[in-house]
Amino acid sequence: TGNILALAGGVDYAKSNFNRATQAKRQFGSTVKPFIYQIALDMGYSQATQISDVARSFKQNEADLRKNQNFTEQLQSEEEAWQPKNYSRSYSGIVTLKEALRRSLNLATINLVDMIGFSSIYNKMTAYGFENLPQDMSIVLGSFVLSPLEAAKYYSAFANYGSIVEPKLIRSVVNYDGEEVAFDGGKAKAKNITTPEQAFLSVDILKNVVNHGTGYRARVAGIEIAGKTGTSNDSVDAWFSGFSPSLQVVVWYGRDNNVAIGSNE
Repeated sequence: TGNILALAGGVDYAKSNFNRATQAKRQFGSTVKPFIYQIALDMGYSQATQISDVARSFKQNEADLRKNQNFTEQLQSEEEAWQPKNYSRSYSGIVTLKEALRRSLNLATINLVDMIGFSSIYNKMTAYGFENLPQDMSIVLGSFVLSPLEAAKYYSAFANYGSIVEPKLIRSVVNYDGEEVAFDGGKAKAKNITTPEQAFLSVDILKNVVNHGTGYRARVAGIEIAGKTGTSNDSVDAWFSGFSPSLQVVVWYGRDNNVAIGSNE
């Protein structure tokens, strides 16, 4: 429905009244990948499509290097090259699209985008509503920033099988006389970005992420859960965006001063 049931913006309001849920802008990291794969599925690729998980190096100009130096996992300025790596620092060769998303493989995702064409990804992401996207391949690994509340909005595309719903903090307003007025007519604003059938393909993979992939710690006995983990460069930001058939939860974990939280976190 888009109705917000709970929102926590920090640990101790007395120490900091900064609301991280609504005000903090953090790098999205690998949490962006389901949107990349949804675009691929909508273009005719399937869960069984094979992609290569091998090393890549991207030449960039000096301005691009400066812009991305806080994001890239390895930067060799003397060669002016961006060389992204997998979280595990290993390569898997040929993998299916489903396996690549389940294991959150950076290089396979980048090679998928290379197959599709970067401009198609950029245009679709912009059409979804993502803002301030850098026009380079780093967006594929979540180099751009957004708040947890904004993340919840975009992830509703999967929880609602293809429809992005605007989150609502206020359902209605009641005055002293008991007269009630529904906020925005009582209905959440929604935008369809794909069909339920196509969204099902991504949701199926996101269930697999929780059951057998990087999100395995989110498993709860007796509850069907789907979701995606996300980590930004050097483990500065950690995310989990997940949902059951009736409830969606987005969690960001990190430090206000951008100091790394450590890979084990």
